[in-house]
Amino acid sequence: MKKHLFTISILSVLLLATGCKQTEEKVRHIPTAPQMKARIDRFEPVKTVDVEQAAENPVPLKLSQIASEIEYYTVGDARFTVTQAIELPDSGAFITFNNPRIYYRKQGIPSKRYGFKALAYKWNNEMNGQNMFYDKKTTRMYVALSGKTQETRRTGTDSIPFIGVLPPLDTMLTIKSYFFPESPIEKYQLGRRGDRLLGFSSTGYTLCSYRETAGEPDGITTFNLQGDTLCKFRLKEGKLAPRTMTDSIPFFQTFYWNTGQDKMTFMIPYCDTVYQLRDPQTVTPLYAIRYGEQGLHLKEMKDAKIPEGKYGIIPKS
Repeated sequence: MKKHLFTISILSVLLLATGCKQTEEKVRHIPTAPQMKARIDRFEPVKTVDVEQAAENPVPLKLSQIASEIEYYTVGDARFTVTQAIELPDSGAFITFNNPRIYYRKQGIPSKRYGFKALAYKWNNEMNGQNMFYDKKTTRMYVALSGKTQETRRTGTDSIPFIGVLPPLDTMLTIKSYFFPESPIEKYQLGRRGDRLLGFSSTGYTLCSYRETAGEPDGITTFNLQGDTLCKFRLKEGKLAPRTMTDSIPFFQTFYWNTGQDKMTFMIPYCDTVYQLRDPQTVTPLYAIRYGEQGLHLKEMKDAKIPEGKYGIIPKS
């Protein structure tokens, strides 16, 4: 009798394990192929920024020509460089990223360490310090992380970058212990290897798209947070620079998130156009930068250094 009971128990465990596995497989999300057709909105004429003419005829620019009134807020101190500051609506407060730390800062009160703790290599360095997005509706912070561990921190082998979602602001400011990247916070992996994170928000992310042998991107691809491919944009034609020419430049800063419009303005390296991502399937060219004869050509670069008398927008080293 005992033998039969033991056999039944083993079978029950196996059935439960099989059932759990099948349930997991059913709910596992399989990313979809592109769902939308890319649109380039050229309704508004592209404005030309003539760098060559400006360099030949420099004119002093007064501060009053830029803004009639400026408000100053203390967002950091001399000990840590602030790479990103996010204003919290209707509060007079800011969240600042002093790589690798996050702070809550408000005039008249001592700065408070935000309740998240990650070492420098834990952050996604492709973002060049722009590693946070604050959702004004939910008051939750989204952070771009590298996925690296102590074992993979130097090579990045088997490390999959991800976007982490932290609890609401009030919770983060009152918790007694830190949240860590390894903590069970909500995570969204970026499954595309070889491409680099260009920007992200609470609804999705955008990657710079690379060809296999190219060292510069020829377009962008938009995704939702679940990893579904929404739309692919081809923004550069012709021959691209090989990786042997650009590998010495580790990352670049190419995006700016306009929180007022909730849209991303971006550039891609070695391109003379400033774009805006209006929605996951619509890109609008805003500005064309004219360099003239002093414009930088990739073949003129040596060891990622710009020859004297040349200029251009390139990845930041």
